[in-house]
Amino acid sequence: MHKHDFELHPSSWFTQKRVSDVVDKVLLEEDELYNTFKKEHFNQFRLFVNAAIQQILDESTDTDKDIIDKMVADCKQKRELKTCPACETFFPKTKRKCPHCKIDLTKLPDSTPNNNTDNSPEHVEISPLFKQKSMKKDKEGDNFRFEHVKHFHQEGQKPVFVMDPVFVNPNSVENLKLVLRHLGTLAGIKRYGGDERDWVIICCDGLPYTMVRRMIEEYFTCAICSKGFLGNEAFDLHKKEHPDIEDVKFVREFDWIILKMGDGHYEMNLMKAFVELNWDIFMKPLVNRMGWTSEAAMKAAKMCYDNHKTWQLILTFHLGTLQELVLPYVRKCQNNDGGESMTPTSTGFLQFAKTMENNPNYMYMFEMVSRYSQAIINFRMGIRRNNSNLVHSAKFMSKGLFRGRVHPRYQQIEMLDSVHRFLLPEKLLSFLNENESISKTGDISKGQGFDFILEEINRDIKSWIRRGVATDNMWLGVCRNFDRLNELRSKLNKFLKLEMESTSTRKINLDDAINDCRVCLREKRYLLNDKFIHESIQGHPLNEGLLKFTEEANRKRNYRLMEFFIHQDIPDDPTLKHPDFVKKNTEADHYLSFENQTIATIDREIVELIETIGDTDKNQLTKRSSEGIF
Repeated sequence: MHKHDFELHPSSWFTQKRVSDVVDKVLLEEDELYNTFKKEHFNQFRLFVNAAIQQILDESTDTDKDIIDKMVADCKQKRELKTCPACETFFPKTKRKCPHCKIDLTKLPDSTPNNNTDNSPEHVEISPLFKQKSMKKDKEGDNFRFEHVKHFHQEGQKPVFVMDPVFVNPNSVENLKLVLRHLGTLAGIKRYGGDERDWVIICCDGLPYTMVRRMIEEYFTCAICSKGFLGNEAFDLHKKEHPDIEDVKFVREFDWIILKMGDGHYEMNLMKAFVELNWDIFMKPLVNRMGWTSEAAMKAAKMCYDNHKTWQLILTFHLGTLQELVLPYVRKCQNNDGGESMTPTSTGFLQFAKTMENNPNYMYMFEMVSRYSQAIINFRMGIRRNNSNLVHSAKFMSKGLFRGRVHPRYQQIEMLDSVHRFLLPEKLLSFLNENESISKTGDISKGQGFDFILEEINRDIKSWIRRGVATDNMWLGVCRNFDRLNELRSKLNKFLKLEMESTSTRKINLDDAINDCRVCLREKRYLLNDKFIHESIQGHPLNEGLLKFTEEANRKRNYRLMEFFIHQDIPDDPTLKHPDFVKKNTEADHYLSFENQTIATIDREIVELIETIGDTDKNQLTKRSSEGIF
């Protein structure tokens, strides 16, 4: 791919005409590419379903009972019964005397305190549900976790070079101009006097991404006086300073940038959107049961302060809930109405799920697992293995999450990424796909997004700076000698025979957490509730619209696509800007109340109300108004 090829320059392919054509494809989702995304997604989901089916079969003691049923019974027994210290008979906690040996427990001396009090978390000792990996396998890293996903990493380690920092906070237009011009100069962009390249790819996340996107499209430089302006209105005012020139030309100063989003932060915000949407439905009681009991801990879980713990939480939910979703299907296959038992399969499970359409709890959880939490896991696996097909499949399947609550920034980023995929020239698209992620260590299961690579380097740079406020010279000194300093550290550790920091991934065992998740669902009979009322695990009624979450999210996205890319007016519908309501009535009453309506909505309602008033009533109202009765 040639850096001087003008066909790859953004001004050649990112045009308004091409954008309008592409938006139709994105809206209709009729391109064969989307069918490929869906197939890729459900191929992975079937693998997880098959593993869940095998798990249920392995732990079953007979057709109606399994390990989780025993755990539920033990938990119920601990809550409701106590044991006689003399005869070890179980009886209700409300009784003072043992019904078997008649001992008055109130007169017995206090025994050694039991750690398993009513307020302590319930824990039942069980055998491990998954076989432990051997020590030899442990040393091989994380390959066994994602080895079923094809990887596209190039052999060897990827070199990462550190450039001079820019000593500004890129949170404003003026500061961002300095950063972009600095990058353009270092990259040898011709616009800044270089001769290395015509364009360059820049990766950033969140707020910087949206700001750079605006700078690319709306920052104009006057061709006459070289002054810069952000936005069409500012440039139109500037034209008046050149009254003698009829047509004042301009250039987009930053049109040499090809923008790539940071996959690491995209994944973080996907997980945050998932947790926030489902917090009151099942996430809050789940994290509480897993030991996050204090107010600070619950807030940390809800806000996803720790990305690693959030990943473990979603993985626990996904595996535990999927096993409970599969359970009734497996038992149905085993019983088969008195006939010979059938072999449960992933295809059979997907057909079985359709028969549960009258159970809103089951259907909502099935959608969350089969589409959204599976997409988050696919995204993680795709990044780790540099598999762009799986990454883009996950983006497509999970796009509705950002419309569940309030995530306007990543709504925009997701739309831009979807449209850019159809706009990019084939050469450039292939290059980006081949480098969706990189592995600094060369481990084929440890790929990372470029934004996380930068954060790791930033952390390593800070390790060389002494505590306190670092000066600009300190930053420059470390950045310019970063590779030499790391080489020196490596040689010194080797000479002193010090252990280097391990690059292997810390292994986690989520067996107990998954079992707790399953017990939480099983003891409430949440997925097999005969009431057929959509409610949270804690029994609170939920908004009926949640059952059409994906459909509603796509509707909001389509209107936003038309407004953002082809500047088409959208209906004055308040629901397009509101988050999806979770709790029944309470949230809807808040967002739809008169106090929270926009001026445009209030004006429209006033006009509609006036139109319903008859001529006679209008005359009476006018007369009363003139008489000052109101």
